[in-house]
Amino acid sequence: MIHCFGLLHYIDKIVIYWPAYCFCIDRNYKRMNIYQQKWVQILQGADLPGWDVKTVDNGIYVEMPEVTDLKLIRDILPETLAALSLDIDDLPKSRLKFYFHNGFENFEYVLNPNSPSPL
Repeated sequence: MIHCFGLLHYIDKIVIYWPAYCFCIDRNYKRMNIYQQKWVQILQGADLPGWDVKTVDNGIYVEMPEVTDLKLIRDILPETLAALSLDIDDLPKSRLKFYFHNGFENFEYVLNPNSPSPL
């Protein structure tokens, strides 16, 4: 790892730090917000059976099993994300859109809607 003027270079990605905007460029040159990356790590680390969590250009896409009740997910999502966000207090908050899909239905949820999007 080399640290130079706000730039961290890892073997598989480059992380660039600016005061308000932190993002990552992976080896496929896909630009990823550090805040977004942390949320993906948290959701993937939860090891929820059948959940496929991926980054998309402006958010996070979550594919769930077809039997998942999206109404229930939508109802408890704000409290659940608030509890999970305790693990990422050290990063600047940014606008982040979640896309949930269960094979039949989908919905979107915006976390920190009044914050600027770094991308």
